[in-house]
Amino acid sequence: MALTKLKGQNFRVFEDSNAVVEAQNCSIAINGNMESSATKDSESGFEQEQMTEKSWSAQVEHVDASVARIKALLTRFKAMAAITVGFDQTTGAAGTMNRTAANASFARSGQAYLTDLSIQANNRTTIQITEQYTGTGALA
Repeated sequence: MALTKLKGQNFRVFEDSNAVVEAQNCSIAINGNMESSATKDSESGFEQEQMTEKSWSAQVEHVDASVARIKALLTRFKAMAAITVGFDQTTGAAGTMNRTAANASFARSGQAYLTDLSIQANNRTTIQITEQYTGTGALA
């Protein structure tokens, strides 16, 4: 039976072609900014709009709180340099830890900046890190 629905564990965010490790949650937002296209010649009482801009962002929450990972994220934020960020389906092949991209037909990536970094460190619990990326340019 062919897979007809994708489960959350098989939808992953990738940074520079690598799945974000120890991810617990991710979300992708693709937005269109609309502008009125109505003129004095418009006869309809309904709003007429056209899309003038598109934007996208990706957020991923994970528990990879190694010193090396935290240092790398802080360096990335400070550098203000875009990296390749994308999303794809992963395969559940044995030994891959569900991190191998399947190159699904819906997979997309683009250049993005790390625009928000949140580190939640509660007493006696695993540190939770949230990364927010904002795309610059097309999501291809």
